[in-house]
Amino acid sequence: MHAALVLAALATALDPGSAASVAQSAELRITPASLTASPAAPAAAAPAASLADPCADADALPAEPACRDAPLCAARDRVRTVCELRDAFRARYVFLDAKPKLLGNGFEASARLDACVADERAIAREDEPLAFYDRVRTCLSGFQDGHLIVTTPGRLPQVRLGVELRRAGSKIVVAARDPALRALDGDAVVDALPFGAEVVEIDGTPVADAVATLAREVPGSSQAARLARAVEALTRRDFAHPTHRTATLLVNLPGGEQRTVELPWWVSPGAERHPVAGAWAQRTGLPTTPRLAWFEDAARPRKCAAVEGAPAVAPVVPAAAARALVEYVDDAGRVAVRLGAVDQGVAQPFCYVQILSFHTQGLTGPDGRRGFVATVTDFIRRCGAERRDLVLDLRHNEGGYLDHSTSIAEALAPRGTPEPAAALLLRATERNEAVYRERATGTDSDDDVLAPRHVLEAIRAARRGGQPLTPAFVAGAPPRTEGFPGKVIALTSPACMSACDRLAALLKASGRAVLLGGPTEGAGGSQQEAPGLPARWTDSARLLSVAIPNAAFGVRRAAAGVVVTTAGGGAPPS
Repeated sequence: MHAALVLAALATALDPGSAASVAQSAELRITPASLTASPAAPAAAAPAASLADPCADADALPAEPACRDAPLCAARDRVRTVCELRDAFRARYVFLDAKPKLLGNGFEASARLDACVADERAIAREDEPLAFYDRVRTCLSGFQDGHLIVTTPGRLPQVRLGVELRRAGSKIVVAARDPALRALDGDAVVDALPFGAEVVEIDGTPVADAVATLAREVPGSSQAARLARAVEALTRRDFAHPTHRTATLLVNLPGGEQRTVELPWWVSPGAERHPVAGAWAQRTGLPTTPRLAWFEDAARPRKCAAVEGAPAVAPVVPAAAARALVEYVDDAGRVAVRLGAVDQGVAQPFCYVQILSFHTQGLTGPDGRRGFVATVTDFIRRCGAERRDLVLDLRHNEGGYLDHSTSIAEALAPRGTPEPAAALLLRATERNEAVYRERATGTDSDDDVLAPRHVLEAIRAARRGGQPLTPAFVAGAPPRTEGFPGKVIALTSPACMSACDRLAALLKASGRAVLLGGPTEGAGGSQQEAPGLPARWTDSARLLSVAIPNAAFGVRRAAAGVVVTTAGGGAPPS
């Protein structure tokens, strides 16, 4: 949502006479019934081979002498890798048995994975190993799950243009750019793409078609989430690596003029030495820049990173108030939280909390490092003491620790009211049993439903009974003796996922917040792990890594029982 529209909507929502109507129009629905099969990620065709099990004789596939030691060149190596992935899915994926019912249209999880194996068997020799990862992405995108992120243990190099695009209504426009790339791209090139210019075509392809193509390779629990990520990927991604050094953009300028602009692609430093991407990097000769870090997850900026324009993660408050916000970074130095009071440029002062990630236990700010929950909840408590309303900006929250979402919801609850009960269930597997055996201690509280010892007992009981899943663990917070007295406006979008989905659902189910903006992603999965047992799976040859959710969460609705939220975003606001 455009910043000006957000500010106008906030003014309406914070008006005591109009909050109810906004709450009715800004529905957030995270339900299995809202699922639709994505036209951008069609179900895979039946396996081309007639094998009952396409993995049965993977090791007997003939060697390809011309491949020598090139990774992922021979069918045998690729089939072995995808077969290991298939088996890991069967052992770990919490939604394996639920996906056919959730997605409909004849989707069958095991059949899709078998079809992906058959596709690799049909390619005797692969001279472009990066294409293998793109096929795996397309295979897994059919599961419509935002957690199924494909990469390698050493990650793949990112490629980037010097601008950031964003959807504005039915158009895709230039929204921001990295000033450090101006000197590299050249002033004339950069100035030819003013903010607000509409991108019509990329490399001769209508931009809508380019987005649809990329959407087939991005994970997402709803069509809205896949499209949002595909728009971001038009100019920055670690898949669908370009084959040319430049991208040609046809744009409509705000004044009506149409022009063609050629932008150079940039790649992470050291790509030419990557065991999988090296041949591609050397062949294309893309220039490198340290501005495109290997280990940075997409677009969240590092502290004090300069960005021109209005990047997606920018706060939606007046410029003076945005400059006064206090930034807190995670342990990787990336901005995770922004906090501050907004007094200027608005009709009614309020507090602003922007949370970009729950993926950190600590936050570092002006006063050093503190716990995530303490930093945010102390600020909420101060705002309550000052009798201010609060805007909670979750539009670009990548998720993280579920406990953080619980703590924020509890901090925002009014005095004397309980929070809605929330549920967690897990795959009853040997691995999850090992995770909770590592977590369990003799000091676990008997009163805590989600204490690791209780979860461990349930996993063991389910395994003894041959059940694929544990029962749902249902827990709720008791009424608060102190609470937040003001109104709460939560800004959401399809980029709010996982633990962010959960926080939005808690706020909606309790009626505590007005939800303003688009639907959240709808990812109901969770990745329960321990230090020695990560949820991210890696194959035996260490060529492929995939995040596989092994648990699911849900929130009790006001007029129903516990509903485990699964893949599927909510309907957009009317």
